[in-house]
Amino acid sequence: MTKKKCPHCHGTGFEVLHPAPKELVKGVIEHLNKTAGTSFRYTNRKVKEAINARFNENWVNIEDYELVIDKKCQEWLHDGEFERYLRPSTLFGAKFGQYHGQKWTGTPGQRDFYRRGGSY
Repeated sequence: MTKKKCPHCHGTGFEVLHPAPKELVKGVIEHLNKTAGTSFRYTNRKVKEAINARFNENWVNIEDYELVIDKKCQEWLHDGEFERYLRPSTLFGAKFGQYHGQKWTGTPGQRDFYRRGGSY
């Protein structure tokens, strides 16, 4: 028996029910590129798939993605072993919720900014 791939999932195995708004994807990737010094494209299919997967788990606010980016950049940016993981497939992958909920040692200004629902 041969399994057919979902025609809407682009090979991920999960159908994208509601694609994330273009503005959300663009804002998230711009923040990642600015914070981590990377050059990912928000139009890249894999980038959109990673964000769409989290969006369909009800992660719909850009501040949630920015918080994960800021937490992991603080932790990994100058770590020779983990810096390479500052990429959409890792940050917005299956552990996104864990990254979002982890204790953070950001500066008091950064923590207050997110508590107030701030966005860049």
